Amino acid sequence: MKIFKYLIVSFALAVSGVTYAYANVVRLVLIDYSDFREVDGNTYISNELPADAEQKVSALLVGARNRIAAHYGNSNAEPVIIVLGSQEELKNYGLNDSPGMLLFVPWNSYVLLNYQMADVNVVAHELVHAEIVHRVGYLKRQFNIPTWFDEGAAMQVDYRPEYDSVTAVNQAEFLRLTSLDTPGKFWGRNTDQNVRNYRVSKSAVSEIFKHSDESLYSILAKVCGDEETVMATLVHKTNKALQWTSR
Repeated sequence: MKIFKYLIVSFALAVSGVTYAYANVVRLVLIDYSDFREVDGNTYISNELPADAEQKVSALLVGARNRIAAHYGNSNAEPVIIVLGSQEELKNYGLNDSPGMLLFVPWNSYVLLNYQMADVNVVAHELVHAEIVHRVGYLKRQFNIPTWFDEGAAMQVDYRPEYDSVTAVNQAEFLRLTSLDTPGKFWGRNTDQNVRNYRVSKSAVSEIFKHSDESLYSILAKVCGDEETVMATLVHKTNKALQWTSR
């Protein structure tokens, strides 16, 4: 009996610990049961925001999707979009001080937006992340899409001036950037370095598209089709091109 009781208590503690650690994911899953206003089936707007927020959010989504279509072609992803208002909501959903974020789990993708900070650049950026997950699937996004490529692809439709580079990427910076294949390598505590990584990823992925004659969607189709060397091939071709132009 004591052993059984111990197991029950241990299980309860484990479940409560996981629930606490992933409380923001639990809130996302249960968004239908929250007081957020549902718009167009998969968009949820904080009830703390004014009524005209729906019109602003709708315009941002249309503008972002049009920008993606002009650059990459029509998008197919339909992530759940959650627009947050107060600091408490930002904290509860794990967005904190960021203007936007994509959170993807095996069953769905969620785009979180800070109403006060998000603009068409932020929305387009996050929707490209959602498109990548949609086209390759959860597992391949986790293991076959390096962070530098994921961010660089999103940066192609993100025109925020602080992430524009004044110089073209050189071979050394390209090789440094393509080693940042995980979130832990791409982001650190140094804000200036993080901004630099975004800038270089934008330039590097642009060079990849230029020298490989590939589009984002064709690359993702190859990843989805289990072409395991596709990223290595793209990096090799672009590296050779940059090596030639640096002479």
